[in-house]
Amino acid sequence: MNVRPATLGDLESLSTLLSQDGASRPSFLEASIRGNLGLVAELDGQIVGFGVLSYDFFERGFIKLLYVTSGFRRRGVGSALLSAVETECTTPLIFTSTNESNIAMQNLLSKYGYQASGVVRGLDPGDPELFFRKQLSPQDACS
Repeated sequence: MNVRPATLGDLESLSTLLSQDGASRPSFLEASIRGNLGLVAELDGQIVGFGVLSYDFFERGFIKLLYVTSGFRRRGVGSALLSAVETECTTPLIFTSTNESNIAMQNLLSKYGYQASGVVRGLDPGDPELFFRKQLSPQDACS
C-alpha cells in the first residue's frame, strides 16, 4: 500500500470513490487538494482511501476526513491513512470526530490511542458527533 499526497489529477477518482457511498463533496475535495491537506491511499495503483488533515480546529491538527472505500475496509487502509496523517501533523495534539453510529471509526481510533473528548448534538439528527483527541508529543499536554 502506498499513501501519498493527493494531487488535482486524483480529483475525478476521489469524487467517484466518495460518491459511491453518497459522500461526494467536490468543492471540499478540490479545496483540500489545493491546500495540500489531502492524502490518498493506493493499493495496486487504485485509490482506495482518502484523508484530510487541517489546522482550523483551534489551531490544532484535525482529521476532517478519513475515508476508505467499502470494498477495502478492514484491510489496513484506514490504519495506514491514520498513521500517515499523524506523521504529517505538526501540532502536539490531534483531534477528529465521527458520528456515534460509526462504530468502525470509533474502534480504529481506540486501537490507535485516541481518547474521547466531547460530543456535539444536532449536526446530524439522531446521530451525535463524537470528538476524539490524541497526544502526539509531550508538549501541550491536555487532560
